[in-house]
Amino acid sequence: MPAGLQIFDASGNLIADHTTSYGRYIGMFNTKDYPGNSFTDSRLADGRPWFVKMFDHNDLTATTSCPVNITVSGTTISWTIKNPGSRKDCFIFWGLY
Repeated sequence: MPAGLQIFDASGNLIADHTTSYGRYIGMFNTKDYPGNSFTDSRLADGRPWFVKMFDHNDLTATTSCPVNITVSGTTISWTIKNPGSRKDCFIFWGLY
């Protein structure tokens, strides 16, 4: 007999089970603080990373995204500026699934 956690809403619809991924916030950094365009953290080995990019970390409703492309290799987050003439500072919030 299969076993596992399942969560249903009031109408009986399945809303979460053992296959549902939930994100965990790990931290934030500003790209201008890392002139080598990379950031290393051993916790990246613990799951699948997610990112949110924004110019102003005090305005979480901002819709303008930072002009950076993010890649992950092992425990290193790297980024490239999409437009070399654009702003170089970008706050990157990250976490793991």
